[in-house]
Amino acid sequence: MTRPERGTPFRTLVESIPGVVYRRGSEPPWLFAYVSDRIDSIAGLRTRELVPPDEVADALMPVPDDQPTFASAIRDAVSTGQPFELEYRVRDADGTTRWIQDRGRPERDGNDTVTWIDGVLFDITERKEAERVLVEQRARLIALMDTIPDHIYFKDVDSRFSMISRALARSFGLDDPALAIGTADVDYFSEEHARRALADEREIVRSRQPVIGLEEKETWPDGHVTWASTTKLPRIDPDGHVLGTFGISRDITARKLADAELAVTYQRLEAAIAEATEKTLQAELANSAKSEFLANMSHEIRTPMNGVIGMIGLLLDTELEDDQRHYAEAVRASGESLLEILNDILDFSKIEAGSVELETVDFDLRVLLDDFATLPAVRAQAKGLEFICAVAPDVPAYLAGDPGRLRQVLLNLAGNAVKFTERGEIAVRAGLVEETDTSAVVRFSVKDTGIGIAPEKHGLLFQKFTQADASTTRRYGGTGLGLAISKRLVELMGGEIVLVSEEGRGSEFSFTVRLAKQAESERIVVSYDEILGAHILVVDDNATNREVVSAQLRAWGGRPQDAADGPSALVALRSARDAGDPFAAAILDMQMPDMDGADVARAIKADATLKQTRLVLMTSVGQRGDARQMEEIGFSAYLVKPARQSDLFDSLSAVLAQSAISPAKQRIVTRHVVREMRRGAVRILLAEDNITNQQVAVGILKKLGLHADAVVDGVEAIASLETLPYDLVLMDVQMPEMDGFEATRRIRDPGSAVLNHKIPIVAMTAHAMQGDRERCLEAGMDDYITKPISPQALAEVLDRWLPRDYAVPAAHGPMEAGAGRSWTSTDALVFDRAGLMIRLMDDEVLVRVVVDGFLEDAPRQIEALKVCLAAGDASGAIRQAHTIRGASATVGGDALSAVAQQMEKVATSGDLEAVRDHLPDLEYEFGRMHAAMRESAGQTRPESKEPG
Repeated sequence: MTRPERGTPFRTLVESIPGVVYRRGSEPPWLFAYVSDRIDSIAGLRTRELVPPDEVADALMPVPDDQPTFASAIRDAVSTGQPFELEYRVRDADGTTRWIQDRGRPERDGNDTVTWIDGVLFDITERKEAERVLVEQRARLIALMDTIPDHIYFKDVDSRFSMISRALARSFGLDDPALAIGTADVDYFSEEHARRALADEREIVRSRQPVIGLEEKETWPDGHVTWASTTKLPRIDPDGHVLGTFGISRDITARKLADAELAVTYQRLEAAIAEATEKTLQAELANSAKSEFLANMSHEIRTPMNGVIGMIGLLLDTELEDDQRHYAEAVRASGESLLEILNDILDFSKIEAGSVELETVDFDLRVLLDDFATLPAVRAQAKGLEFICAVAPDVPAYLAGDPGRLRQVLLNLAGNAVKFTERGEIAVRAGLVEETDTSAVVRFSVKDTGIGIAPEKHGLLFQKFTQADASTTRRYGGTGLGLAISKRLVELMGGEIVLVSEEGRGSEFSFTVRLAKQAESERIVVSYDEILGAHILVVDDNATNREVVSAQLRAWGGRPQDAADGPSALVALRSARDAGDPFAAAILDMQMPDMDGADVARAIKADATLKQTRLVLMTSVGQRGDARQMEEIGFSAYLVKPARQSDLFDSLSAVLAQSAISPAKQRIVTRHVVREMRRGAVRILLAEDNITNQQVAVGILKKLGLHADAVVDGVEAIASLETLPYDLVLMDVQMPEMDGFEATRRIRDPGSAVLNHKIPIVAMTAHAMQGDRERCLEAGMDDYITKPISPQALAEVLDRWLPRDYAVPAAHGPMEAGAGRSWTSTDALVFDRAGLMIRLMDDEVLVRVVVDGFLEDAPRQIEALKVCLAAGDASGAIRQAHTIRGASATVGGDALSAVAQQMEKVATSGDLEAVRDHLPDLEYEFGRMHAAMRESAGQTRPESKEPG
């Protein structure tokens, strides 16, 4: 292949052409006679070297798929002599496919025969790639437009469609979107809509600014209306020229219809809210009137009831015969029961009205549960039931919340458990669910072995005035309000009552409450001579209340003075100040005309010369949440009428003792605080296996203002001492499993796990023989007291061994109380009721509980003794005889105790046959004692009368 020399005019011209110039033959295989140097850019061949023509032909030969088209085009050009333009693909030296545009023309010789084809080859690979990408993009766009349900369209500057989506074509009634090209909105919409759309699009073209989210109403030629949310943008080419507009419209007809319906609904709702607001206002006014009525009724009922109970309290402090004391106790109990019913009705009314407010006051959880357990425990023991109240050791004691409401719920649940249980036990437990630095979640449960509740009746129980069935109400009584109130109160405290029960197999009610932990504060230490000689003002508009409180203050050694209203009280306070004998404290009634107790307190605290006066509030209404408010006003104590004498005494003593505590650390004294002071100051453990002796010891301690946890043997005593920091142990000497001597040795053992190896241990034994005291002391016990226990002896030994900062009140009361009736000497040996009354400090209720418990337990103990004798169990016989001896002596059964003592003595010698010989005597004396006790009970109760 030859080429023109470089620098010749021809070659200069060829090199200036942007393609590959060639000459090729007109006959297959159309070999090249000449190619320009630019062939290197297409085929990778360099023309400066001699390249064979066939190699050039091969390099520029179309790929096989394009060769037929190439050959046909060349032949047509040769036959017609016309120029041609052809596009085909070739592969270069690297195997890369490239697109070639071939522009050629046949050349004829002098004979008019086509001998050559001259032409130019252009590399159009990049252009073809761009076209391919453009086609793919357009295909994707069309696919997208055909898939999306929204209306998509492109328009030119005259607002004529140049492209539309298939969805819009369907809305236009067109089978093919291409049919819309060149049409305008006026061809499909109403004239008004088309005119608005045209104006919008001209503004977009002019301003080049888009329209975003335009909600427009579309009116179609047939009159139907749709709504669309439309976005339109200007179409601008790379040179900045506006080509037209692009738009997308989403059908929002359903949403607009829903908005219209919502607007109508909203208007109706506004009207309903306005009506409800009006009715709510009327209901609030009615509730306010109801609450005011209930508060007034509460005051009107509580005020005379307070006088009745107060007067009965004064009456019980006088010398009374047994009949008179029983009548007075019955009146007081009936009055308190009436107040409980009133409180239930008032509570539920307040709950329904949404006016119940929970208090947040400090309290000792263990003291609260001890105090709570007293009433249900007595009722349970009277029915022969075991009553358990236990707090897990990890539950914190010093908490803050509403102890009154918590106690109310527990009393209701425990009361129901006792009511519906005939045999078995009731267990009240408190366990820790979770704890943080500032709060604790406590789970309370009350479980019984009673009648149970069918699953289908569970939902009914918490409805007001409802019990499981009508027969329950007839048999057991009750208003059906207790559980409804408890449920609401627990919910107010942030918990929920859960019931697990099966008919005939008992029930368990449980709930959880989150309680705050108490902040560290100084504790009040009460001195029992604080009231002695104290000048105290009593302010109450009710003369009976003034008389009752003043009488109580005088009995305690105080110097009371009374005032009938607030202004008179202020005059009395200033007069006493001027006379140099200021009042140490003032007891103010809350509900007084013109100037109530809070107003009087504010006036006192506003006077710099009177503000040191300690203030005690007594209220008949007793609204929850008032304690904190009264504390802010300046009250030092807050009590709800009718207040027990012991609560008033302890509250007043605590208030007068608070002068030793910095004001910043003082807290308001409530009935919960005084109960903590009364019972929480000392923790006593009683180890006694006999239920009668337990009842007597616990009862005497309660009368002395103390509380004890009771266990039945040495093993349980040691377990308790490993868990809680007790101050003193009352240890029975002879107990099953582990007796008092062995228990004491283990307590004193430095290697044992008890918390205090030096805790005072006082032995209790029915033995009164010489040397018994020494034997107890040798075992490690600190002191000794014989059974039956007398209050005086117990008070003396406790005073010797309890912490010095706690004074045990002396046992007091008329020593001859209970001896108002004369009993024969024979009866006295059978049942010494007078001695029992003295031991139980004239507590008639406790006497009845102890007697009933003994008569329930003694037959079981006698039967157990018979079993031991039949089995030849000498140690068991000794233990049972000892138990019967101690229990009968405790309740005043001297004759029965003497027989049991003789049986214990001969059993100790190993003569079981002699013990069996005494069994008839034992049963005979128990029969006599049973009859004497029942006769005594009948003579100390009012006679029943037939209804007239």
